Amino acid sequence: MFSSVGWGEILILVIVGIIVVGPERLPRIITDVKAMIHAARGAITSAKEELGDDFKEDFEDFRKPLSQINDMRRMGARGLVSKALLDDDPEFFRDIEASARGVSSAVTGQGGSTSASTRSTGASSQAPAAS
Repeated sequence: MFSSVGWGEILILVIVGIIVVGPERLPRIITDVKAMIHAARGAITSAKEELGDDFKEDFEDFRKPLSQINDMRRMGARGLVSKALLDDDPEFFRDIEASARGVSSAVTGQGGSTSASTRSTGASSQAPAAS
């Protein structure tokens, strides 16, 4: 709450406190404020502990699905599909990748011969036009 309060602001508050309250009563007011802050922190801590004890089972019921959602986020698309549809079988994707590599190498081999034949016909068609 007071994380942005600097030493300059604290000095100004002390000077204003000395002027308004007086130097005789200022130390007593500071100790009273300190005691109130300490009591408020103790009350907040005890309330947190009490709520934690009362609702521990309910919080655990929420934590379990949230942790499952976080696990799914970390998996990525491939892991999620593998877990949900394929009973967490990674071999399925390896088979698909292997067959895709085979198909791409076959296409690359045909594409190379096709482009070479296109170049030769292009060169022959350009030759008569040039003469």
